[in-house]
Amino acid sequence: MPQKILTAIAGLIVATTVASAQQASPQPLPAGCPAANGQQAQPSHAPAMQGQHMSETHRGLIEAMAKMQPAMMQGMMARDPDVAWICAMIPHHRGAIDMARAALRGASDAESRKMAEDTIKMQEEEIAKLEAWVSRYAARENRTGSTPRP
Repeated sequence: MPQKILTAIAGLIVATTVASAQQASPQPLPAGCPAANGQQAQPSHAPAMQGQHMSETHRGLIEAMAKMQPAMMQGMMARDPDVAWICAMIPHHRGAIDMARAALRGASDAESRKMAEDTIKMQEEEIAKLEAWVSRYAARENRTGSTPRP
């Protein structure tokens, strides 16, 4: 499928997903999270409007999510389901790293900081595995001219 068509489909999927997510009931969060405390999540446009009132950490978290989502959707457009899954997970893990780095800029709790540091290390290791798989898979595909099953 031509890249322009895939990009258009990805855009429609993102728009539909965002609209559905805004109308759907949120997934339950554990006690201690905003929804569990009766607080309502801000609509997706609210952070941009309230940027001047947000911490650097909050801005970093939102920027990481905004950067991650389109890349994940692009990865999911691969025809082969294995490639789609792997290529979507790479930006997902990169987003986790960006979010952990944002958290480190404002985290005051030692355990929270440690989890953010651990997240960065673990996600970097996972990205290396995913990228290695893509390289091996692409090399096999190029040698055979067909899509191999790993």
